[in-house]
Amino acid sequence: MHFWNAVIIIVAIVAIARIIRYRQDRNGPRHSSEEEDGHYRLTSSVREMEDELSDLRERVRVLERIATEDRSSRELSDEINKLREK
Repeated sequence: MHFWNAVIIIVAIVAIARIIRYRQDRNGPRHSSEEEDGHYRLTSSVREMEDELSDLRERVRVLERIATEDRSSRELSDEINKLREK
């Protein structure tokens, strides 16, 4: 085999490999069942965090209301105890 024939073959192999890689990247990643399970776990985890955030926001609203309203100390104590029970 001559030197230039070897160079042409190597260049052709590299070009074909790049074309294959480009087509695979363009079509997007293939999803396996593990990736789908991971996506499901991530989605459920995000939902749990959103629920917890919603609960925390509600508690902050109640605390802001307690702090800004004029009430007797007994009513304030009862409201705080209700929050602790949740």
